[in-house]
Amino acid sequence: MSYIQLNIQQAYALQQMKMGYNCFLTGPGGVGKSFIIDIFVKWAKIKYKSNPKAVAVTSTTGISALLINGITLHSFAGVGFGEESVNRLLKKINKKYATKMRWKFIKVLVIDEISMLNPILFKKIEKIARVMKGNDIPFGGIQIILSGDFAQLPAVKSLKFCFETSKWNKCIDKTLYLTEIVRQKNKIFQQCLNEIRLGKVTSQTIDILKSRVGVKLKNDYNIEPTRLYSLKHHVNIINNDRLQILINEDNVHKTYKSKTKVVKNLKNLNEKYLKNMMDKNCQCIDNLIISIGSQVMIIANNLTEKIVNGSRGIVTEFIGESPKVRLLDGREIVILPHLWEYNKNDEVVVTKQQLPLRLAWAMSIHKSQGSSIDYAEIDLGLSIFEVGQAYVALSRVRTLDGLSIINFHEQSLKTHPKVIEFYSKLIPCNQLIKNSLDLISH
Repeated sequence: MSYIQLNIQQAYALQQMKMGYNCFLTGPGGVGKSFIIDIFVKWAKIKYKSNPKAVAVTSTTGISALLINGITLHSFAGVGFGEESVNRLLKKINKKYATKMRWKFIKVLVIDEISMLNPILFKKIEKIARVMKGNDIPFGGIQIILSGDFAQLPAVKSLKFCFETSKWNKCIDKTLYLTEIVRQKNKIFQQCLNEIRLGKVTSQTIDILKSRVGVKLKNDYNIEPTRLYSLKHHVNIINNDRLQILINEDNVHKTYKSKTKVVKNLKNLNEKYLKNMMDKNCQCIDNLIISIGSQVMIIANNLTEKIVNGSRGIVTEFIGESPKVRLLDGREIVILPHLWEYNKNDEVVVTKQQLPLRLAWAMSIHKSQGSSIDYAEIDLGLSIFEVGQAYVALSRVRTLDGLSIINFHEQSLKTHPKVIEFYSKLIPCNQLIKNSLDLISH
């Protein structure tokens, strides 16, 4: 397995994970957290190849779980919403053979988007792990890899963070704080994002953001920027209204319906449940209506065409039943159906087929988390209601040249004081590497 694409911080983090430590992998958006997790998981599955249930890849939301080809933590743990007491949850788990076997054979547990996990549930799952493994050390001896950024969107309906729990420091052996951003190449933009993330916004960063207010993003291909809004309601209105205008102008339009298929039935989950789970969490659109002139976003990587998730374009024509999309770089490609898969124990259980497109006049900030967007217009006005929202939106954009801001209010740049304090005490990976080299040289 070649790691030639890793930078030195990423390589250091991967090494610590491979050494068996319980790790918290963190850093700003765009440092390659998901990339490292993917490499580590492939390595761990080879290490435990005689035990197909040894490695579990989970995330705190269904959408983010599909992005990393995993399942939700709630599903893996067998806890549902996890609102009952630990004893009640244990009784529920022990009634399900498949869930019991997952806990019996698990060796490595990856939890992505840890910032969105309710700390009460974090403590419950840690206790459940100890009971199910019959071992009173943290997580019952399971190696845990927690990944995420607490400066991004927090857990819903929680006033606290997982790092505030008494269990956090007992569970984590190594904090791997990556700082080298690979999504945004512009150093000035990187500095702006770092300041916003940690709540230390200088006048220079404010000036740079103000310089992007009202900027008309132009290109030679009639592609408009995606507007990022905090409220889903605004997103739906804009996308539906703009599409209807095109249809009313007699532009050719087509409707594409997704197809969900259960490939393998599981004893403890019926077909209806599996289909509903896939329909709820897959990012594709079930009933996709697009017209010539529609602003669209590609929502799946296409290695053949060298297109990444988040690429923007405009529908120029239909070739038979397939839309042709012009990208920002001027290329025109025919979009074919994409197959999303839900895996369990390395077996495909459910698939969903649909065109990997969504209307992109507007998008919610929440939906954008985990994505990269090359052309965006962001509302940073008083509608920003959550800490981390402005940072998530801004850090999705690849370049300053691809950013336009509307309704800018400085108070929208909110970071939770507890998060600021937490990160101020962490030692970044580059400093840990330097310290190690200094020890060797002496």
